[in-house]
Amino acid sequence: MSPLPEVVENVMRNAVRIMLLLFLLPTVAAAAPTIRFDDEAVVVEGATAGGSVAVLGVGRETAGFLSHQLSVWETVTADATGVARLELGRPIPEVSTWAAVDLGDGEIALAAPAGTPLREVSFPQRGLPADLRSLDDARSSLAVLWVRPASQGEAGAWGGAVSDGSDRDGDGAENRGLRVLLDSLEPLGASPEPSRSVAPGDVLVGIDTTTLDVYAVRLVR
Repeated sequence: MSPLPEVVENVMRNAVRIMLLLFLLPTVAAAAPTIRFDDEAVVVEGATAGGSVAVLGVGRETAGFLSHQLSVWETVTADATGVARLELGRPIPEVSTWAAVDLGDGEIALAAPAGTPLREVSFPQRGLPADLRSLDDARSSLAVLWVRPASQGEAGAWGGAVSDGSDRDGDGAENRGLRVLLDSLEPLGASPEPSRSVAPGDVLVGIDTTTLDVYAVRLVR
């Protein structure tokens, strides 16, 4: 008997498996917003006019022998010109990394203040299951932002810090690695409770709170 049917069956099975993966788009886009810094404000330009922008920032400051860490998760509203301002009420830490995601179209901006290198790194995985509920990362502490833009349905943004062995670490052990439970992240602004898994078009951002390495990806089928 000819082996052709078996070959066809294997090809079809592999095709189905590929369709069940979410793949990653680069963060660079033609009309992506940008971030600049005033003395005490993070300013996002080029956002959807009148829309919401989710902002994630992690910074470090040292005073004498003491070190302070700043972690920010906020949503702000852009004005009619597409400019959104996050007022911190304190100077922007010189050593910090920031991400902004437009809740209208999911476009992403990454930036660091002058004098601090932007340490953009690759996402931990090339493809993700379509029903992804957790994010594995070989780090000890991570600030996470998850955004579902309005272009994909009901917009929302969720964030939180996850450290090795904490309640949000799904593997439940201090093992130099994280399993971020996405549905444990906190709603930002008027966002609903997080869904149980990611969807095509969602954006995931992670900033290592120790090294300030950052990755940001948009998931597509």
